[in-house]
Parts: sequence; C-alpha cells; structure tokens
Amino acid sequence: MNTIRRDQLPIALVGDDAEMLDALQEHLDEQHFLAERAASLEAGGRLVRKSEPRLLFVGFADVEASEDAVIALRERMRREVFDHHHAFVVCDTAHVEDAARSVMSGQFEDYVIGRPFIAPQRLCVMIRNALRRDHLQESLRRCRRQLQEVNRQGRQRAESCQVMRDRNERANAETRRHYEDLGDEVGRLLDRVIGEKGHGSAHGHRQGSGEADDPITRQADAMLEKLFAEFREQLVKNLESWSEQVREQHGQFTEMLRQMEDHEHQSGRVLVVDDNPLDAKAMQKWIREEGYSVDVAHDPYHALTQAREKPPALVVMDLVMPGMDGARATREIHKIPGLERVPVLMVSASKTKESVMKAVHARVSGYLFKPLSREGLVGKIRHFIGEPR
Repeated sequence: MNTIRRDQLPIALVGDDAEMLDALQEHLDEQHFLAERAASLEAGGRLVRKSEPRLLFVGFADVEASEDAVIALRERMRREVFDHHHAFVVCDTAHVEDAARSVMSGQFEDYVIGRPFIAPQRLCVMIRNALRRDHLQESLRRCRRQLQEVNRQGRQRAESCQVMRDRNERANAETRRHYEDLGDEVGRLLDRVIGEKGHGSAHGHRQGSGEADDPITRQADAMLEKLFAEFREQLVKNLESWSEQVREQHGQFTEMLRQMEDHEHQSGRVLVVDDNPLDAKAMQKWIREEGYSVDVAHDPYHALTQAREKPPALVVMDLVMPGMDGARATREIHKIPGLERVPVLMVSASKTKESVMKAVHARVSGYLFKPLSREGLVGKIRHFIGEPR
C-alpha cells in the first residue's frame, strides 16, 4: 500500500486498552498509515476537534464503553466531519459477538480484533472499502449536481418552447384575423365596383332592366376570391405545421424532464415497511425532515407492490410482521428487476442472535435495534444513499 500523508487520511485511535491499541498502531505503521492516539475520552475529544479524523478506532474495556465513547466523540465533530467519518470498534476475542451486534445496530461500521491482533489484511481491506465508499458517495453527489444542472437547462428549454408556442399561436390568430379582414375589405371593394358598373350599364344600355350581368366582372371576382382563398389556406397550413413542430418539441422536452425528475426522485426515495403505525409514522417524519422522499407500507405485500411501482433507493424493513417477516420480504424485494442490490436496513426490537442471523442471511445492509434514535436511523440512511437531493 502506498504511503498516505496524514492530511489526506487522518486516523485517530481512542481508548484506554493500551495493549489492543498498541497492536493496532503497530500494524498501521507497518502499512505506512499515520495515526494519533488518545488514552481517554477527554483527550479523544480534543484529538477529534484538532485532527478531524476520517477513520476513528475506539477501544475501551468493553464494547458498551466503546459505544458510549463514540457517541460522545461524534458530538464533538463538525457536521462535515460527522458526515464523512468511519468508526470502528477494537475488541478482544471474548467480545466479538458484542462487537458484531454493535456493528449491526449501526454504532460502528466494522470491528477489529486487537487482542490477539489477527488478520492484518482485513484491516487494510476495511480501510480501502471505507475510502472507496467515500469516493462512490462523492461521485454520486457530483452526478446529482450534474443532473440538477441538466434538469435546470431542460426546464429553461421547455419554458422557451412554451413561450415560442404561445407566441406562434398568437401570431397565427392575428394572421387569420388580418386576412379575414383583408378578404372582407376586398369583398366590399368588389361589391362597390360591381355596383358602379351595374349602375352605369343600367343607364347606358339596359335602363330599368335590373342588375348588371357582366361576364368579365364575374370572372375577375371569382379569380380574386379563389386566389385569396388559396393564399389564406396555404398560409394557415404553414403556420399550423410550424406550430405542431413546436408542440412536438415541447412534448419531447417535457417527457425528458419527467424522466429526469423520476430518476432524481428515485435517488432519494426511502420505503418504510412496518406494521406498527406509530413506529412507521415516527420514521417517516424523521426521514422526511432530513429532505428524503418517503413512502410507507404497513405490510410486506403492499411494500412489494410499492417497490415495483416506485423503486426506492433504500428500504427500512421491520423484521417481525404478520404473514411475511422482514427477512422473506427482503429476499422478495431483491428479486424485483433493478432492485437486486437495493440496501435494506432491518429494524427490530429483538436482540437475539437468531434474529440478527436471520437478517444477515437475507442479505440486509444494516440492523438497528428498537427503540430507534433519529440520529442512528438518519445516519445509516445517509451512509448508504448519501445526502438527499
């Protein structure tokens, strides 16, 4: 692994178990990572404020103490650091099960066995995966910004097309009125000419015989009327053809905007599945206040229908539900085309090993214990799908 400067990847080790952290730091040094240490929670708070670590390894006497410590340390982080840091718990072999449960609950991303220190390759993989997730999330944010810019430009084009369409319809109407008025004026002029000729003919040749019957006048009148009718018909056809082209282009832009809005909306849509209305309402409120779009289903069957109609970016799934449990519902959602890899965050009041393993076998992305906290739920969602659009 190439050497990484501290200002590129600041690492902090916080904990009172010196033996575990010594072993961890030794292997970090061997891999050319530079890490800073703090032997107490107070010193760790100062270290977090000073170095703003991307990677935070916490190792206290037991996993519960490490959980309390990481919560306190996160309170000292700036929002920008909180959104991009990765926390790992350091434990010994006797507390691996507690560490795994803590990881599934969302307090830590992963665990490192520090006494005895084993699998140094796994440590490198953890760090690489954390950096890769940061890179992917940054790429996702960049794509969303580009999509928003394309959306903005598309809206401007659509608005311009609408303005052109309105302007064309007004011009069309004005042209029709103009040529109708012109036709009426020509008609009145011809009537006057014909009337004058008829009057002269009656006095000169057919006194008292009635209206003039001049073939040349009638022929000229018919030719003029035909000429104006053809001209007006052709002009209207041309204007309507151009207007139809503008409407078609406007429709294409509108459809493009709708597709972009659907894609952008899907990128921030969360589907909450819980048969408990109070829990579902609370989760919906927390997630929506963070800026995400939320759909709610109170049973797994309804959730499958919603997932097909409006594909979510993430699913929050209750484990214990009547008819079909959350593990089976997760497997069914992953069978839907396009949702094979959608993250599923399992929530449950059950802390038994059997419940956790059932969720793991269903390929969930995370596990949170009820009662839920807003910070824990939103933090997990932000970790998997990034910031809302």
